Amino acid sequence: MESANAPNLKFLTMAEAHYRPVCEADLEAFASMASVSFSFDAKEAPKWFEKAGHENMRVLDKSGQIVAGLIRVPMGLWIAGNSIPTVGVSGVATPPESRNQGHCKEMMKQFLIEEKSQGSPLSSLYAATFHLYRSVGYEHAGAWRKVEVPLQLLPRTSLPDGLELREGSPDDLPAIKSCYEKRARASNGMLDRGDYIWKKMMDPHQAKPRVWVFESSKEVEAYVVLSAKRKSDLDVDYTLHDIQSSTPRGYQALVGFVRSFYSMGGQAIWHSGPDDPILPLLPERGFQVELEDEWMIRILDVRAALEQRGWPKGRSGELHLQIKDPLFEDNNGSFILNVENGQAKVEQGGQGDLELSINSLAPLYTAHRSAESIALSSQAKGTAETLALATALFAAPAPGMPDMF
Repeated sequence: MESANAPNLKFLTMAEAHYRPVCEADLEAFASMASVSFSFDAKEAPKWFEKAGHENMRVLDKSGQIVAGLIRVPMGLWIAGNSIPTVGVSGVATPPESRNQGHCKEMMKQFLIEEKSQGSPLSSLYAATFHLYRSVGYEHAGAWRKVEVPLQLLPRTSLPDGLELREGSPDDLPAIKSCYEKRARASNGMLDRGDYIWKKMMDPHQAKPRVWVFESSKEVEAYVVLSAKRKSDLDVDYTLHDIQSSTPRGYQALVGFVRSFYSMGGQAIWHSGPDDPILPLLPERGFQVELEDEWMIRILDVRAALEQRGWPKGRSGELHLQIKDPLFEDNNGSFILNVENGQAKVEQGGQGDLELSINSLAPLYTAHRSAESIALSSQAKGTAETLALATALFAAPAPGMPDMF
């Protein structure tokens, strides 16, 4: 017998599902759904939605009931020197009464179909649960690491000749973006940031950061976006929301600048990937580096993703791939990858020497894992020679990024 106070739940079939852009009437329901999923006050949602852009919000509608939603994040991903157009995913949410019914999986499938139809080679996200996203083709492809350094451990440095330090202003954003791009281009796995990521970086949630720039000939060579949180009289955490330089002397200047706050005690905290240029500058142990999360990618277009990726200029070879993708038929089958002089050409056909699912192609694509490692996890098949060739062709620095989205 049902209680008189039992909620009136509606269990709807997938045939009734409609994936669509959000409309004004959906925003309150989306805010309520997201606030429960991510444990924040729904009154804060409008600012988030404004940053993301209503045009980038999607919902799964079942007979007028919003049962899932997400926010798409236009951006790019720097891989081995090239920026590949990528659509990030943020804010995936579903109301508690609509969970465990396949709604999010259906929404993610429809999202991927939409983005592929628009020509996006890649999608990326941070996963709250692995099973859901692996079921639609995502796999881990890079690191997001948290660094904590006592301020007194940072080396003392003087401002290098030719650099000028000043507090930044909104007018500096184009020059800051240019500095960031130079740094990101030399990395593996950093974002080619779109508007939403830049808004999050310069105006982070529950923080009021200030920006300092290091200039040379009116060009921003290094910058830091910094906020402080006092824990006690002489214990302050300095969060470096973004700390980047396009030159070695810029990083020397940055660490000296951050150290100058040491009189208040505490530590500097920032996020980065495995190739963080600051860590080798630390003179002693006593700092902490934590793998806080790993981001995932989903390859939407095998041919486009491979041809647009950067490749080692001093290496050449031909690799025969056999790919399985249950969602997109044109990604299924045999492909010949020919790499020469930093460029790749992909043709259908070949012998299928290296067998991969669309999931297991992801960590090889970013150089997050070697082909041999993927094979040891029973996620790839090939001879020792084929695995070695794949690892050599896809070789790049360990991928990582400072951004959470």
